[in-house]
Amino acid sequence: MSIMPRSNHWWNVVAVDGEWRMMDCSLAAPSNPKRAAYSAVGSSMADGWWFLARPTEICWTHIPEHHGQQHICPPVAHEILLNLPCACPPFFRNEIQMFDYNSSLTRIEDLEMVHINFNVPEDVEVAAEVEVRAFTRDPDGDVFESGETVKKRALAQAEWFNGVKRFTVKALLPGDEGQGILKIYAGKRGLMHSIKDIPHPLAFALPIIHTGENPEYEFVTRHPTPHAQRHDIYVVQPQCQRLALNNTFVFAIRQHPSSAGASTLTPSSNPGNVSPIPFVRPSSAMSMTASSASGSNPSTASSGYPGNKKPAKLAIQTPGGKILRLMRKDDRKGVGAGTARASDEEASDGGTWETIIKCSEKGTWRGLVLADRTARWCVFAEWVCA
Repeated sequence: MSIMPRSNHWWNVVAVDGEWRMMDCSLAAPSNPKRAAYSAVGSSMADGWWFLARPTEICWTHIPEHHGQQHICPPVAHEILLNLPCACPPFFRNEIQMFDYNSSLTRIEDLEMVHINFNVPEDVEVAAEVEVRAFTRDPDGDVFESGETVKKRALAQAEWFNGVKRFTVKALLPGDEGQGILKIYAGKRGLMHSIKDIPHPLAFALPIIHTGENPEYEFVTRHPTPHAQRHDIYVVQPQCQRLALNNTFVFAIRQHPSSAGASTLTPSSNPGNVSPIPFVRPSSAMSMTASSASGSNPSTASSGYPGNKKPAKLAIQTPGGKILRLMRKDDRKGVGAGTARASDEEASDGGTWETIIKCSEKGTWRGLVLADRTARWCVFAEWVCA
């Protein structure tokens, strides 16, 4: 029995200068009712990407019945192509590359989470959300689809590894839904000014299948910082949004210059990097060591940081407005979040800043970064203490 589903589409193949190219005039046309699922181009024009597309790119969405019609040497097995993410033109326009991907990453059980990594150029930013079909219950108690969709934001953050910018996306399904779609949006850095709207087109999508219990969980709220673009910021912990009142937490933030040419850092210049265990929902980062944060030193240490790129000043703001500065991790070795990564975990570039705080105030706690050109703070993260 063939793994291939029944054919439902057609396209053309042309030879240009001795190379095979694909043309899908049907999907490129604005009159195609399915084009909106693959393209963000306006309804008054055709999407030029579908003209003369490379065989190795179009195969992410177009899988011919016969291997010879792939025009890829050697041909790729159908089961491999069918398990690739559904990639739209922005995936290739933004030169996104999947990192260590396999389809099992999107099949999760109980308290697991989806954990996807992919490399991007330094001038690309990413947003992500999970979309599921909404269900409702009739007076007789029967459950049925309401026709609406429910969206849940995912956590998308950038790190750097050996001079390459890599996004990590963590996602969960809302409520008791058993399946949904993880949508990744990508575009030029600096265009996203608020988390209310995503200005970028859909780059690729992945199905999520979840079995078992799925208690309510929200990731830390990450805000874009259009006025602080010189550094990429990664919240190591806490990655959960809710903080327990009167408990002590380690706030650990990793940063790296947003331009690869400005950095000469290597993993060895950033001792003590930590990262949550992959695939497991991050905990509240509760510290075993209680400490007062009021004595934290400013995050001005520049050890291991290139001279032409000073590290960004980072701080945590309490609900009452008090600002607690973060200090560089290697100035407090052995304190807080740990001193080493797991042996099989790759160390990132950049440096880690942290502080230990007892959250004794209810309300919103904010992560702050100093703006590039003005002496004002920009909010990059929010937690809720209740």
